[in-house]
Amino acid sequence: MSTWFTENPIGVYLVLAVLAGLMSLVFFTSGRVKHLVGVILCLLLGVGVWLIDTLVVTDREAIQQRSLALAAAIDRGDLATLEELISADYDPPPSGKAAIMARAKRYFLPGERRYVRFSQMGVLFGRDANRATLRCNASAGGNFGTFHVDPPYLGTMELFFQKEADGKWRVTGFKVYNTGGSEITVPN
Repeated sequence: MSTWFTENPIGVYLVLAVLAGLMSLVFFTSGRVKHLVGVILCLLLGVGVWLIDTLVVTDREAIQQRSLALAAAIDRGDLATLEELISADYDPPPSGKAAIMARAKRYFLPGERRYVRFSQMGVLFGRDANRATLRCNASAGGNFGTFHVDPPYLGTMELFFQKEADGKWRVTGFKVYNTGGSEITVPN
C-alpha cells in the first residue's frame, strides 16, 4: 500500500466529497434513489479510507510517534520509557546506552517542571531502509537536573533511528542545533 494513501489521504477524501456532493445534487433534483445509494457508498468508502489511515502505521508515522513519546517521557522523567525508546546500539558521545541512561538519571528527575516539544517533524530515509533521521523544530525549558533552561531553548534537532529486530524504531543518537544552524554541545 502506498504511503500517500496511508499517511495523508486528503485527496481521496476530497474526491469522495465532490462525488457525494454531485450525487446529492442530482438526487435532490431528480429524486432517483440510485443517486442516494451513490452518496451512501461515497460515505462508506470515506469511512473505509479513514479506517485504513488510522489502522495502518507507516515507518514514518511510527518514528514520529516514537519521537513524541520520547519528549513526553522526558517531560515526566519516565526513565523506563526512555530506556525502551533508546537502542542498545546508541553510540554518540558519551558512547553507549548505559552512559546515556546515566545522564538521563541525572537530568530527567521525576517531579521536576520541564518540557520538551517537537514540531515540524520530517523523516528522511537513506539507502538503508532500517535507518532514518527525524529532523524537527525543538523547544525545551524548565529544570533539567543541575541546570535550568530559562529562557527556553529554541532550535532544531536531529534524532537518528534504527529499526530493530522486534520491528520497533529506537533512537541511536541525536544532534541539537541553535536557530543559526550551529551544533550545540549538550552538557555531560
